Parts: sequence; C-alpha cells; structure tokens
Amino acid sequence: MSNQQAIALPPGLPLQEPRLSEIAPYIRPGDAFLFEGEGAMSARIQRDGRCPYSHEGMADIHEDRIILLESREYRGVRAVDFALQLSIYPGHISWFPVDREHWPEADGVRAADAMWDMTGLDYGRWNVIRVGLSRMRGLRLLFPTITDDNAISKYPPYCTDAVDRAWNQQGIDPTDGLASHSTEPCDHYRGGLFIPGAMRIQPG
Repeated sequence: MSNQQAIALPPGLPLQEPRLSEIAPYIRPGDAFLFEGEGAMSARIQRDGRCPYSHEGMADIHEDRIILLESREYRGVRAVDFALQLSIYPGHISWFPVDREHWPEADGVRAADAMWDMTGLDYGRWNVIRVGLSRMRGLRLLFPTITDDNAISKYPPYCTDAVDRAWNQQGIDPTDGLASHSTEPCDHYRGGLFIPGAMRIQPG
C-alpha cells in the first residue's frame, strides 16, 4: 500500500517534497514532524539513530492553523506556528501521518492534548545526555538503554520523549520495548505508528 492510498491524497501530488498548502488539509492532530537538523549535535543523533532525523514534534490544528507541539532546547515544551517554523527550516521538516488504518484506536486529538498539558515544562536536557551516554562505547554498562515501557522519568521531556509520553497516556506505545526517555527521532521513524516514507515539506 502506498502512502498516497494510506492517507487519501489526491492523485498527482508530489509525495516527496510537497508544498505545505498542498498537504495542509490532510495533516491531522497527532501526526509527527521530523526535522533534519544541522550541526554537531544533530549529526551525532542522526549517526547514532541511523536515520536523517534529529528532532521531532507533533501536529495539532487550531482554527485551521497547523500548530507544532515540541520540546526544544533552550525553549522547553511549547506550541508554535508550524508555517513559521517551516520558513525557518525550509525543506528540513518531513511529515509522517499516523497510520490510522492499522492503528484505528490512535486518537491524535488526545495525544495533542497531552502535549499541550506538557507545555511550559523545561527541556529534558538530562534525559538527552543519558541517551547519548547509553550510545557511547565504554559507558553503556553504566547508562544502559531503558527497555521497560512503563518506566517514567522524573525529569522533563526532550523532543521524542514528549511525543512518546503523549501517546503512552492513551495506552499506545510508538516504540515498543523502549521507555519514552530512551527514545530518539529515528525510533519513531521506524516504530510503526507513523506511515513510513518521508514527505519533506516545502514552504508555500
């Protein structure tokens, strides 16, 4: 099944790099936005995760505007206008719709509401550091990857951590076998809740 069939996009839409105006009517609450970051930290996350992505947020819709819900360094958990973020990072954000055919119980509105409940929290810097240490040879035994799905961190969430926690609140685990605070964007890229096949969004 192609992505076009899965999310009922109109025939002829350029699936690889559509403009925001072309796909905006199809973006729904709970869908994932994955970012291809630049810089040393992003490169490390991409290398360790074995995928192009280093940051993640969730979509919501408010009065026909697309909202990006995310936990970002130096900003914490916040809600921002997605079109504005796309103008800052043109061609570096990909849309991954929830696979609602195979996950009919996935309620994106509830997931987005859970993200809204987290807004105002600090960025989960300690959890990010811990995930990085768990990927480093020689430190993995001291900082092992946490595989208990029910483990809850006492620290605030980073990007994928926040998205994972939001889905967990309704009993959906996008990364089976990983605690939320041991996940990375690449885990959601491969996890199964979202339709595979990146659509790198262009402004306009």
